[in-house]
Amino acid sequence: PSMRELGKLIDKTTGSRTKIISLPPIIFNFISLFFESMAKIKKAQKPPKFNRFIFKSMYRNIRYDTTIATNELGWKQNVSLEEGIRRTNEIVSGEY
Repeated sequence: PSMRELGKLIDKTTGSRTKIISLPPIIFNFISLFFESMAKIKKAQKPPKFNRFIFKSMYRNIRYDTTIATNELGWKQNVSLEEGIRRTNEIVSGEY
């Protein structure tokens, strides 16, 4: 699924409501540069949560494919994507 489709699936599976904001990439680029500049000025120990790497990651066309793992390693999917999302949410939210 696309990132937008995955976001909708996560919302459906976890019962959360995520607001997806569509802005031109140039706006996100300026925002990431602003956060990086502020972190540098403040001499932060950690990089900002929204930086150029995150920005570039948002606009990559990524599709995950398990064909090689299936064909060459004999991997088999044990749980559906929805179940994996549900389990991950339980662990992250401390319900596990």
